[in-house]
Amino acid sequence: MMSDKTLLLGDQKYLFGNTEDMVEEEHIAEYFQIRSRIAEVKDGENSRKAFVVLDTLK
Repeated sequence: MMSDKTLLLGDQKYLFGNTEDMVEEEHIAEYFQIRSRIAEVKDGENSRKAFVVLDTLK
């Protein structure tokens, strides 16, 4: 099961909202300092978004 809501915590900032809106390459880069790509993963009859880490930004 996956949460409908996601909270991203950063240095003096945060983002909270629907998981579908929060799991985006720009947000992942900003909050985790990594380069990533979003992938669609089949889970039975469902499809889920996941991110794949490619490299660090630092």
